[in-house]
This record gives sequence, C-alpha cells and structure tokens, in this order.
Amino acid sequence: MNADLVIDDLHPLLERLVQQTDAAQLDGDALDAWAAEPGVAMLVFCEEPDRYKETLDIAVIVPELHATGGQRFRVGLLPPAASRAIAPRYGFARWPAFVMLRDGQYLGAVDGIRD
Repeated sequence: MNADLVIDDLHPLLERLVQQTDAAQLDGDALDAWAAEPGVAMLVFCEEPDRYKETLDIAVIVPELHATGGQRFRVGLLPPAASRAIAPRYGFARWPAFVMLRDGQYLGAVDGIRD
C-alpha cells in the first residue's frame, strides 16, 4: 500500500484534518517509506473516538500546529489499528500521540493530550 491510501470509516473530523494538512493516510506497510522521505514529519497516532474522546482533539491541534509551523512539516495519520500496531516502536501507550521525525529519524513524541 502507499501513502495515498484512503482509510475507510475515518471520523469526519479526522477527514477534515487530512484535508486541512494534506496528511498522508498511512498503514503499517506504507509508514516506513513515507517516514524515510527527507524533511520533518509528524506522525499522528489516533484511536477510536468512541473509546478515547481526546482523539478528536487532534482534529484541531494538528492543523493549528501545521499552520503555525508554516507548513514546514509533513503530516501522516495512522488510523486506530495501525496506531496500536506501531505504537510499541515508539514506546508510548496513551492516546492520541504525536511523533516527530526528521529524515526518518525519531526526534521525540508527545503521548496523550496535555494542557
């Protein structure tokens, strides 16, 4: 699969995030190639909004960060199943989470929504 993958059943607010940030919708197969592209990137790990209400907060936070940052980083959205599968790679377990990469290399992460 590739980064142009369209995830079925994406919540409408997450669909809006994808449109506002031109985010790539990723799965486990597409992630490594997408992440290895040059430049700065933000991976957004989401969970089912019915289980983790904070997931929908990312629909506001990510576009704001993207706009404030002058759109100098790419955004990749991992849907719930892919998020759960890939989260152990980055060592977090709270949802949602953001992982920053530069040239495919891990820079840091924020897990959970914080004030």
